[in-house]
This record gives sequence, structure tokens and C-alpha cells, in this order.
Amino acid sequence: MKKRKEPIFKRLQLTGLLLFCLLFSLNVSAQNLTRITGTVVDSHNEPAIGATVTEKGTTRGTATDIDGNFELSVGAHAVLVVSYIGYTAQEIPVGNQTDFKIVLKEDAQLLNEVVVIGYGTMRKSDLTGAIPAL
Repeated sequence: MKKRKEPIFKRLQLTGLLLFCLLFSLNVSAQNLTRITGTVVDSHNEPAIGATVTEKGTTRGTATDIDGNFELSVGAHAVLVVSYIGYTAQEIPVGNQTDFKIVLKEDAQLLNEVVVIGYGTMRKSDLTGAIPAL
């Protein structure tokens, strides 16, 4: 008995259906993202240029522009983590809000006085020799 070849039209239908299902599933999974915008400023209301804004627990994130603005797509129940050098990191729940103004708080930790020498670093109080002024 001869094996019948499947008509080309039937193969195209099957391939088309498979592509439709694939594209539909990608579209459904992308619908849970929400686009948020905002501005990050310091305590003097100056824009924080290059502050990092990320969604906690994911790899989604961005940096602020020259005006302190950012845009980011986040998932449902997202928590934003905002960090900037010299300021404490903040965690902000998104909820239903889509526009943010985030004011950074200065990190008030004091560092010990450190002296950099040619072969390492040491605290100023441990140094026994003279330090030339620059």
C-alpha cells in the first residue's frame, strides 16, 4: 500500500496554528507589566543623575537621566529599590501608583580617617611617621 503525502495546505494550517499559539502566549505573559515613571531628587530637591532604580527580586532596572527622571516596566506587586552613592537605599512599594517623586535621604555614616600610603592603607591613628601635605 502506498503512503499518501499530506497536502501542503494542511501543513501550512498546522504551522500557522502553532505560530498563532506561540505569539498569543507571549502577548498574554507581557500583560502583567505596568509602565511607571518618576523623578529621583536629593534632600535639596536637586536631580539625582544616574541613580539606580530596580524592581526588587528581578533583573529589571534603569538609571535616572540628567533631570533625575526614569521609566520602568514592573510586574504586579512590585517593590522599587532606589540607590545612589552617598544616600541610603530605599524600598518603595508600587501598588496602583504609576508616577513617583522619590526624595533620597543622605547616608549619615561617618568613616574613620584613612590614609593611603604606597603599599596599602591604614588608619591615621595607627600611623607613626610624618605625612607630607599635598
